[in-house]
Formats: sequence, C-alpha cells, structure tokens
Amino acid sequence: MSSRFPIGSVVRPLNETGEGVVAAYRADGCVLVSMQDGFEIPYLPNQLVLISAPQNASADAEVKAVRSIAVSDRPEALYLAFQADGMQGSEIRVSMQLMNTSPNDLLVQVYGLEGKLSKSLFAQRLEARKTATVMRATVAELLQFDRFFVQLLPVLRETPAIQGSWEGMVKHQTPVFVDPAGWPLEMNLSGRALLFQVYPEPQTQRMVIPKPGPNPSTAKVTATTQAKDWLISERDNFHEVDLHIEELMDDTRGMDNAAMIKYQLQVFQRCLDEARLRRLWKFTVIHGIGKGVLKAEVRKLICDEGLQFQDASYARYGFGATEVLMR
Repeated sequence: MSSRFPIGSVVRPLNETGEGVVAAYRADGCVLVSMQDGFEIPYLPNQLVLISAPQNASADAEVKAVRSIAVSDRPEALYLAFQADGMQGSEIRVSMQLMNTSPNDLLVQVYGLEGKLSKSLFAQRLEARKTATVMRATVAELLQFDRFFVQLLPVLRETPAIQGSWEGMVKHQTPVFVDPAGWPLEMNLSGRALLFQVYPEPQTQRMVIPKPGPNPSTAKVTATTQAKDWLISERDNFHEVDLHIEELMDDTRGMDNAAMIKYQLQVFQRCLDEARLRRLWKFTVIHGIGKGVLKAEVRKLICDEGLQFQDASYARYGFGATEVLMR
C-alpha cells in the first residue's frame, strides 16, 4: 500500500474536477478511488493529488474500507491468492491459495511454468465456497515460476453460474511480491494478500488497457463496454498490436522515456499471454524505429519467453515491426 495515499485519503485527479476517497490498491499498482458520483475509478498514482490524509486511521478503519470492495462486491468466481505467511529466516514466506466463491464444486489443476517446463502444484476437487492451499514457498522460490497455468472443469449443481471447461494463465509481476506490507487487506483470507480472479475472467484482466481519456469518470463504463476486446487486433488477415505510446495512452505527462518503455513492455507481455490464450501461432508487434531501444527490449523479451521472431513484412511495416512466432 502506498504511504503517499493511505486508504481513506481524499484525493483529486489531475486536471479534473471532483474529489474521491482511496478505497484500495489493485495488484497492478493502480489506486482505486471512490468518486463523488458513485463510480470507482482506477488511477495511476502520478495521476492523483493528495487533498487530505485520514486522521488517526486505525487498522479497523482500513479493514472496513477494503471490506466494501473485497467482500460485499466479490463476484462468484475462482481466485488465485498469494498471502503473506510470516518469515523464514530473512525470507518472506507466501502461501498460494485457491478461493472458490462460486456455487459449484470445481475440478482444478494448477501448474507452475518455468520457461517451457511445467510442474504440477495442485490437482483435486475444490468444493463450493471453500479455499485450498496450493503451495507454501518463500518469495524467492515463488518467483522461479514465470507464470501459473490453471485448468478447471465445473461440477454443476443447481445453479450453473460457471459453464464449460476453461484453461488460462496468470502472469505475476515481480514488483508486487517485493513488499507484502503493501498488499491490500483481504477479508476472505483474514490477512494481507494479492488476489487474482482466474475464472470467469474479470473485465479488468481481459487484456484491455483503457486509455485515460479527458473524462476519467467514464473509465469504468469504457472498461465494461470493451471487456471482450483484445489487445491484438486483426486487420487484412494480419494479427498485430501497435506499441506506439500515443496508441496506448492519451496522456503521458509525468512519464519519462524509461517509464513509457516499461509501460509498453507491460502491454507487450500481456499480448504474449493473450496470444497463448487465443492459440495464435504468430502476430506482429509494431514498435517503430526511433533509437531502437523499444525494438531491442521487445526482442529480448521474446527470447526470454523461449519464443522466436523475425522481421515483419517490409512492404507493410517498413523497419518498424517484428513478427513474433509463438510455436
């Protein structure tokens, strides 16, 4: 949790009218702000101005603030949770758990992926409204896995809330594991935790990055209407994504070149995961020419993922694109 905006702080979005209260933090670092009009909007920390911090904020007040979004509004779904679980010497221990809030029993398998190698971590029936521990490990041991692959099959009861089998990946980002003291309070798990909704996929994790437009109060509506969109679009029988920063963000004020490249690479990482989910065998990433920094970083990430690449069609893209080979 950021010390700059404690939960309960009154904040104002830059260049916008109206104020809101900090309700919680998402795993991607965005601040969830409950606005005066009733919308709960995610903002990057550099898009907010602190108006006032909570006075004598207690742990109980913090718990109540998180409870409003962590419990009462918790959708019926399957969640993958990472909970701070004490210390092992100088190492932080983390318990990895599956939380089934749906009305159905689920047959669940979880694999940890290290490059192209996989390790089975969990394979059993998870009862409705129950939580099961997948593994316990130190943060260093946990970060040996690049991502986690989840497969499930609902055992339908009276209410078929989740239908059909599903499989997909959850990509964790190293920075969110660094400081468990900053993780949100998760009432369902009675402690601080990082929670990822695995299935059904939440609107905020369907590979959609809404642009912070001139009216942030519409961001929640935009995310809802675009929930089924993909980052990788299809045009003239080509699957492609444009990483030019102006295509990803409408406002880059306060961001230096390093921050922009980091953001572009985060988007590209989501594209790789999306391509796997969609079983695309190739797609094109448009990175432009410039000084070649983004191009080099994109190609390095492709190699780090154990994939291959080649120059994209010169007639279509010039020297500003790379074709990613997913096979």
